[in-house]
Amino acid sequence: MKRALLLTVLLLGGGHAASGQNQNQIPNATFDTGVDGWIAAPGGSGAIEWDPTFGQPAGSLRLVGNDDATLPELCFPAAPGAANYLWRADVYMDASDEFFLCSVNFALYDTPDCSDSFAFFVGDEDAFPWVRTPNQWEHLNFDSYMDLRSVGYRSVRPVVGKLADIGSDDACVLDNVYFEIVAPPQIPTVSPVGLLVLAALTVAAALVVLRRISPG
Repeated sequence: MKRALLLTVLLLGGGHAASGQNQNQIPNATFDTGVDGWIAAPGGSGAIEWDPTFGQPAGSLRLVGNDDATLPELCFPAAPGAANYLWRADVYMDASDEFFLCSVNFALYDTPDCSDSFAFFVGDEDAFPWVRTPNQWEHLNFDSYMDLRSVGYRSVRPVVGKLADIGSDDACVLDNVYFEIVAPPQIPTVSPVGLLVLAALTVAAALVVLRRISPG
């Protein structure tokens, strides 16, 4: 009987759990050979450049200009429900004089193909991670558990922004980026085969019980 019950458990299916192995969804995440797959945000005043000698290790993306942003060309569909959006990067504020803002954020789109203007998180200094110390690499981590579709967003991209570089003579430098959308583990459901086996076992168990309690 225990073997039969074990068989029933093994045949239960339909749901799935996260594998536990992270999978970076960003191509060219370390910029070892260039900035292919990355763009400056449409409408920005600056551009992106490749630095072959600077990075962790060498090879990085430089976001130059002012009030600009860089993001991957790929557009990622928002998860159908609540999910973990994992966004991490090494960022360097290459500052020659004034302090400016190098930050990571999420670009959120109403359309499924990232074709409209994006929204992002705004608020106080704790609303999103940003580099606190000029001329020093910092690892920025913006992992968020969100249900984007429930508030009208259909797609998302990770973004690095640059703001308040008055002379437009400095840069935010980016390396070792990581982005992944991880849906929470689903509760396993019973497959049709599992239901049939479970029903058969229930009937068999009932017959055994009836035989034991029936007279004679």
